[in-house]
Amino acid sequence: MRDFSKAISSSVERELKKHSFEKKNEFFNWEINDETRGLIALDRIPYKQKNAFGIAVGVGVINIIVQNIVSEFLGQENLKDLATISNGLSYLMPEHRWKEWAFRQSDANDSVIIDMMSAITKYGIPWMKRLSNMEAQIQELESKPWAINGSERFDLPVLYLLKGNKDRAVEFTRNVIDTTNQYQPPNVGKIFAPVFEVITPPSNHSKFAGKLLEVYEPFAKKVAEYRG
Repeated sequence: MRDFSKAISSSVERELKKHSFEKKNEFFNWEINDETRGLIALDRIPYKQKNAFGIAVGVGVINIIVQNIVSEFLGQENLKDLATISNGLSYLMPEHRWKEWAFRQSDANDSVIIDMMSAITKYGIPWMKRLSNMEAQIQELESKPWAINGSERFDLPVLYLLKGNKDRAVEFTRNVIDTTNQYQPPNVGKIFAPVFEVITPPSNHSKFAGKLLEVYEPFAKKVAEYRG
């Protein structure tokens, strides 16, 4: 199984290299321009059946300047390689739902790799190109503030700073702090409200809020003090 998995990974890596993606740590990076890199993450999903597994493809863009500043403000070097915006490849496709590409040792898998690469070139790469500038990144994060890792709390104010809109950056960080301090139970109606009260009780929110604010308040101060 290990040899089979390695063979598939090698085949996919060769195909990605044809499109200028180079492996860096666990991800594949593509230099789009001086300030932006495209990113592909291959999430291996184990199956119950032997000699088979799935691959879910994640795509992202890394604004190098933004991530360097966020990393500096938070004092965490590893944030430099974090995606500024990310999404699942299958959610960019017409079906707009979860999809994984299944590989089985008993099958010929060339067609599966071709299908996956076709989706990357048809949907993933154009999406990365579209988001290869700061204006488009701001628009995307403002219209879809559900980044997978929640990093929009940090990336959007830095993007505002870089575009010369410090007032907006400071206002954004204040709003994050204010909303974090306020517990708002999910609006799910009377029937399901008791269930969500158990899943996300105010006590859990308080713990989460405390940990977030411990990091975010010093970050917000750095944003307010930023001089470019």
